[in-house]
Amino acid sequence: MHLINNMILLDEDNPIRRNLEVIDSKLSVKTESDLDYYLLSSSKAYSSITTSIEKAKLSIQLLDYEYILKIESKEHAKSEYIELFIENSIIRVQSIYDRVLIFINRLLELGISNESINHNLIVTNDNVKKYGLDKKLKNLNKTCNEYRNIRNTIIHHDRYTEENLDFFGLVHQSEHLSKIAGRETLLKEETLNDLSSDFMLDYQSDLQGYFEKIEDKLNSIFDSSMIVYATKKVAYKKYNNSSQGTQQSCAPA
Repeated sequence: MHLINNMILLDEDNPIRRNLEVIDSKLSVKTESDLDYYLLSSSKAYSSITTSIEKAKLSIQLLDYEYILKIESKEHAKSEYIELFIENSIIRVQSIYDRVLIFINRLLELGISNESINHNLIVTNDNVKKYGLDKKLKNLNKTCNEYRNIRNTIIHHDRYTEENLDFFGLVHQSEHLSKIAGRETLLKEETLNDLSSDFMLDYQSDLQGYFEKIEDKLNSIFDSSMIVYATKKVAYKKYNNSSQGTQQSCAPA
């Protein structure tokens, strides 16, 4: 776990640690200064990244055929679970980069709406370049390109049309319907289970390696982000202190 995790989420200056309330059964945090707003905004965006990372890790762990055998139902062919888990894991891993762009936007207070954020808009920003984050984001983006087209295929065409995956789906569906109809199956169940297990393990290994590449690039981005976060905090505190000093000097004797 990167040091930025504690730096942001356990920051004692964050208003969530002193002004967290429950109002009408909803969580609420009161911000009393520009510093409060900055710390809260940054921590929300960073938390979104960590949540995305943990979901990606979990989705990769679930690429286990033994788990499918435990949760399968008679209503669904095993291939439906296989495709669901593989497609979900790819989408989860790919979503990390989008969260990183949002975090950098909040961290540097670029003022770009989430809907308008994109890679080129962020990496060409002068404030992003100032801290060398443009190069690090480009490196992460280059790594993410490996699966980006696959992710887009899943989103826009409903399923990942990889030939081997499709063929496994065909066999599993045929076996599933054969059992329901009381007909002879194509393969021994044990044989198909072994092949399916090896198939999913290959995907799991591939995605785990891909995820580790992303994590490595993320750590580099977080190194620079710690500097930005600390610098912003100091600047806000100096501004607040100077503002308070001006108000006191202007107060009537």
